[in-house]
Amino acid sequence: MDITNKEAELMLQKKELALINKKKDKYTAELMIFYKELAFQNEEKEKCTSNLITAYKELACEKEEKEKRAAELIAATEEIEKAVQQQKEYIEGLEKMMFMTSHKLRSPIANILGVINHLEDITISDEEVEEMKGFLKQLALSLDHSTREMTTFIYNEKSRFEENEK
Repeated sequence: MDITNKEAELMLQKKELALINKKKDKYTAELMIFYKELAFQNEEKEKCTSNLITAYKELACEKEEKEKRAAELIAATEEIEKAVQQQKEYIEGLEKMMFMTSHKLRSPIANILGVINHLEDITISDEEVEEMKGFLKQLALSLDHSTREMTTFIYNEKSRFEENEK
């Protein structure tokens, strides 16, 4: 009976071993499924990482482009401000020239015309004619001085604007 007990015991151990093998196969199958899921998640993670890297590179390029455009806008704004300032100075120069024309040049011309009108009067004496000649000479000198002053002013303004354009 010893053998029968041993056979029964072996049979029992064989059944237990078969049960353990079944559990081991089941765990192995579960591990294989888990491994496949893990591999799939790793692939998805790598795709996401790749997409993030691509998006980051695109954002970096966009940022660089925006910085270039911002620098261009700043430079353009500075040029516009400089041009506006030059335009203001140019307008001021023109206003000064208009003042010189209307006051410093027109005044002697108006006086000369007045003297000429007076000279056309037949009843003036030789003494008055001589006095008028002196007055005309003073007016002509004043007109000459004013035109020279205006010429100098225009030359200086032109030189200043040419220097600013450099």
